[in-house]
Amino acid sequence: MEAPILGISVCLQFAAAFFALRLTRITGRRASWYLISSAILLMAVRRSITLYAVLTSNDPRPLDMQAEIVALLTSGLLLIGVILIAPIFRSFRRIEELQESEKRFRTLFETSTEGILIAETKTKKFLYSNPAICRMLGYSESEMKQMGVVDIFSGNAIEYAVSEFEALERKEKTHVTDLRCLTKDGRIIISDMSATIIPVDGKECIVGFFSDVTERKKAEEALKWSWERYRLFIKNFQGIAYEADILTFKPTLFHGKIMDITGHSADEFLNDKITWVGLIHQDDLASVMQERKKLVLTPDYVANSEYRIRRKDGQIRWINDIAVVVRSGTSEATRIQGTIFDITERRELEKKLLQSQKLEAVGLLAGGVAHDFNNILTGIMGYADILADELGMDSSLISEAEEIKGAAIRAADLTSRLLAFSRKQVIQPINIRLNELINDICKLISRLIGSNIEMVFVPGKDIDEIHADPGQVEQVMLNLAVNARDAMPNGGRFTIKTESVVLDDRFCIDHPGSKPGKYVLLTVADTGIGMAQDIIDHIFEPFYTTKGIGSGTGLGLATVYGIIKQHDGLIYVTSETGKGTQFEMYLPAVESEIISKPDEYEDHIEEIGATILLADDEDMVRKTTERFLTNAGYTVLTASDGAEAVRLFEENASSIDLAIIDMIMPELGGIEVIERIRMIEPGINVIVCTGYGGASQPEKLAEKHGFTLVAKPFRFKELLSTVRRALQKDE
Repeated sequence: MEAPILGISVCLQFAAAFFALRLTRITGRRASWYLISSAILLMAVRRSITLYAVLTSNDPRPLDMQAEIVALLTSGLLLIGVILIAPIFRSFRRIEELQESEKRFRTLFETSTEGILIAETKTKKFLYSNPAICRMLGYSESEMKQMGVVDIFSGNAIEYAVSEFEALERKEKTHVTDLRCLTKDGRIIISDMSATIIPVDGKECIVGFFSDVTERKKAEEALKWSWERYRLFIKNFQGIAYEADILTFKPTLFHGKIMDITGHSADEFLNDKITWVGLIHQDDLASVMQERKKLVLTPDYVANSEYRIRRKDGQIRWINDIAVVVRSGTSEATRIQGTIFDITERRELEKKLLQSQKLEAVGLLAGGVAHDFNNILTGIMGYADILADELGMDSSLISEAEEIKGAAIRAADLTSRLLAFSRKQVIQPINIRLNELINDICKLISRLIGSNIEMVFVPGKDIDEIHADPGQVEQVMLNLAVNARDAMPNGGRFTIKTESVVLDDRFCIDHPGSKPGKYVLLTVADTGIGMAQDIIDHIFEPFYTTKGIGSGTGLGLATVYGIIKQHDGLIYVTSETGKGTQFEMYLPAVESEIISKPDEYEDHIEEIGATILLADDEDMVRKTTERFLTNAGYTVLTASDGAEAVRLFEENASSIDLAIIDMIMPELGGIEVIERIRMIEPGINVIVCTGYGGASQPEKLAEKHGFTLVAKPFRFKELLSTVRRALQKDE
């Protein structure tokens, strides 16, 4: 009986020790339960020794059955206690774990940099909000608990936000982008949200994690706009942006108008079908390569080259190539970057401008020489007339005097041409109908060019009038006709055409010096031998001629150029060897108006007794004019400058009937003299002599100040006629 009881007791104690050992994992209190388990295990070992002794009958002493029964009951109770206490400790452990988990969640919730909102799915009201979302929206936690989903979105975004919220609720998605949230102070922020559905406090809730992506969106938009600007820039870039190898100069990247400028595609360069160096004009290749070497070897150097390339279609184009070297952190040259622009049009415009400036400079020189020469010729012609009068027609020397006058007249014609070229000639412009003027001189032109040349006139219909000197326009036509005749020794066609045109801003950009507006286009063309470009570059220069010695003065086209320019017109020439020449002349159009002819006065032979104030700074002109007027019976008061002229007029105002004033004088110019003497005598008649027109515009000044204009060099009989007509105005 003792042995079974003892065996059961041992088994119970071993079981209690085992379950006690398991409690160390459940409760987490390892030291305590290790001790308890060890104690129970020792008890079980002790009982096992006793049981062994009983079974081997080595110990004749009988056991205390009552004590063994108590030990058995104790072992059973101990096992039951250990088994029953395990769930309790397990429950305590779960509570601790939940508390620990809640603590971690709360820490994450409170410290998260993302905004977190917990909203009930049914009411869409917020239950919880973390500090990050409060900072993001500008509300306090208590304020957030009074709000719902619709309260944090702007008016336009509410519908989208609610629909996305419902999609999250249906578990159709877990992420929503570009939510436009409304802050407390009225700002709009853009956020992305990830969400999940969990039960909270027994309610089904959506937990949303909000990320403020406003700055990122701005950066994305800025990057997008930057890329769009870059795309548009490259699309509209009128040049070529390139990158090239540092050693071979082979392009490795192209953007822009590569096809427009070169006629080749970018692929042709990148696939080695064509090389950039191969396009460069042979005459420019050495200088370009020298510049590239300098670019690579010189730090911070910017290569700015202008050179010619040959397009795929054979055209020669001028380009501007600006390049820099990109270097590594160790200052090692790695690649070349640059831009290329087609500057062919600019070079052509510069060429035209340079030619225009050269002609302007030559014109100023020619005008100055002609002006001084006119004063000398006036004296020569005057003294020749005086000499002829003194000698009389019966003198044996009269022919020599006439030769002097003839030579002076021919010299005057030469200076007239120089002044025409320099646009300093005195002109008498009126409103004229160009078609009528050309019709009047067609017969003269036909006789001039000869019967072997066909003349064709194509008048424009209802063309505008022009304000021009008819004689000067006739001179233009005759000079061009002579040139055309010489260019067609074997016959041909000489064509004159007129039409009204309007020049726009595009034309003016392409043709420096032109102004937009209405013009009459006068086109003169021939089918002659034509001209090469190097000749065209010089044809308007005075004394330039392609004719043989003694066959031309070289002033014909220079005179045409000067006359057109003096009339504020434009002149262009196109020609090709063997294909003829065409001149296009644009003359400003004016509104039609009736121009009254100047009054005609009878030329009385004698006008004795009148007193004339004569002012001229050139001694020869002043002396010859004084003598002629004195011989004609006039009293003459002379002044050598403007100040002296005013003083003489102040002293003799009551007796002076007429003033003859030189336009350009020292001290005071002619206009200033007129203004001052008319302050003394408003009705005084004035004749102004000048050999210099152009910028001073004596014709307009004559109209403005009411004086009669006489061009130098003048014939003295013509001057006397002008004096008599001026004096007759007072009668």
